[in-house]
Amino acid sequence: MNADFFHHLRDTIILLGGGTKIANMLKHPDAISESDVDALRRINCRLIDATKEKLVNINKIKVVVGHE
Repeated sequence: MNADFFHHLRDTIILLGGGTKIANMLKHPDAISESDVDALRRINCRLIDATKEKLVNINKIKVVVGHE
C-alpha cells in the first residue's frame, strides 16, 4: 500500500480516539502483530459502541398530552 493511504489511516485513527501508539504502528506495517490488530479491534468496538450510544440519545421527541 502506498504511503499516502497509511498517512490518512494514521490520522483517522488518531481523530477517532485510537491514540498515537496504535496509529504510529502504521509507520512500520510489517512489524504489526496479531495482538496489535486485536487491540485496534477492541478500540474500534469501543468507538462504535460510543457512537451508537450517542445516536440513540439524539433527536428524541417527547409527546405529552395535557400538562406534566
